[in-house]
Amino acid sequence: MDLGCSMLEMLVALSYRVSDETGHKMKGWFWRFLENLELAELSDANYGELTEEAVSEVVNQVIWRQYDPDGLGGLFPLEHPKEDQREVELWYQMCAYLLDS
Repeated sequence: MDLGCSMLEMLVALSYRVSDETGHKMKGWFWRFLENLELAELSDANYGELTEEAVSEVVNQVIWRQYDPDGLGGLFPLEHPKEDQREVELWYQMCAYLLDS
């Protein structure tokens, strides 16, 4: 159990937690996160070497907070950010996202 969690595990857990906070279905939140990361259109049918590299880039972008200050490119893009989202803890990014939506 010395391994960290995968991005998939984190997205599932985060979807569950946001679902619990909002009363909306976990499945819907999971897909919204994939849409925010522009990964929702991927499937086994269109997944290849180029796609694997693109997914790795997106995952690293989220992990290393290399998205835009308004959260675009991350899990929680905001229309009206009050601060640089790259400096905000993930939970507080989610809270701001819920209030901004």
